[in-house]
Order: sequence, then C-alpha cells, then structure tokens
Amino acid sequence: MEEIVETGEIASGSPDAAERTLKRIYLVLIVAVAVAVAFIAYSLFSGTEAPRTRLERDIALYADLAKKNPKDIRVRMSLGGAYLEAKEYNEALAAFKEALKINPKVLNAKLAVGLTYQEMGERDKAIKTMEEVIKVWPNNAVGLMGLAKAWYDKGDYSKALTYAKKVQDVDPSEVDAHYLVGQIYEKQGKKSLAKAEYKKILAYDPGSVDAKSAIERLGN
Repeated sequence: MEEIVETGEIASGSPDAAERTLKRIYLVLIVAVAVAVAFIAYSLFSGTEAPRTRLERDIALYADLAKKNPKDIRVRMSLGGAYLEAKEYNEALAAFKEALKINPKVLNAKLAVGLTYQEMGERDKAIKTMEEVIKVWPNNAVGLMGLAKAWYDKGDYSKALTYAKKVQDVDPSEVDAHYLVGQIYEKQGKKSLAKAEYKKILAYDPGSVDAKSAIERLGN
C-alpha cells in the first residue's frame, strides 16, 4: 500500500522516491542553517541581539522600511503603532509626528499623537491634540473616547461625561463608554444611574466580568 508523506506526495518505496525524500530533508536542513546564520550575522554586525518577540520583529521591520522609504506615511504609522503597543511612548510619538510632517492633514496621525500623549500622562497635550481632531472629525469614536478618558483622569467628570455620551451616540455598542459613564455616575453619587449603565454593557457583552462586579458592588 502506498503511503502519504507530509509533503503531500506519494512514496512508492522505490530508490528514486527515497532519493527525492533525502533531497527534501537536505534542503530543509540547508534552509534552517541559513536562517540561523542570518540571525547570528545580524547580531554580530548590528551590535545588538536579533529581534525575538513579534513586537521586536515588527519594530525592526518598520524601522528598516522607514529608512528605505522615509516619505511613506503608512510605514511611519505602522512603526508608531508597534512602538505604542510595546509601550515605547517616546519612540511612538516621534514616529507619528514624522507621519504628520509628511502630511499634516492626515487626521489619524494627529489622533495617534493625542492618544500617545494620553498614554504618557500628558493630559493637557492629549486633550488639545484630540480636540483639534474632533473639530474636523466630530464623529470619531476613538477621539471622543480618548477625550472622555483624559478629562476623567483630570477629574473633570462633567466634561468626561459629555464626551462619553457622544461616544454612545456614535456607537451605542461601545462598552468602554458605558463603563466610563457608570464610573462617572458613581463618582457623582448617582448609584442607580451607574448600575443602569453597567447593565447596558451586559446587553452587548454578557460575559463582562467588570460589569458584573460593578453591579454586584452597587447592590440593590
């Protein structure tokens, strides 16, 4: 009986088939060795360790592409996004600002700058930047949510509530907005309204642990 091998070919047991199998094995080994040598060479000549995590690989890739294509705004945005995910905020901010230099009219780049400021704890800069975006793009849920969180962090619950409510108008299923509104109501001592907001979350995300915990905390 013929046997199906991993490559999807049929092995007949003939000498020719065996020779083809050996050649495939040698090819795999050669490729593996070549990859290993490439990583070692990268480490030796760059003076740094070869990227090991996905984020490190992404950053190395986009940084290299940015050098080769300095005017490519998409590459700058991707590089900034990778830095932001890695919580390397200064580098993320620099990448997004470079994107804005390429084209100051790209609102996503300005929004990314604002969100990065927010992550850095630069609330005033975050608010100023995101408000500039919202003036032109009033229904941008990401920008509105960023403003709501920034004002909440600054302790201005009235303004935070205004922006969070706008997020709900744009996207009623945005559970983060409902949760933030619930938190604001709790700060204002409006427990029944807070509980109602947390219950709305369960309509969109029945398994939300945060919403269930908040409802249980508030009691009857």
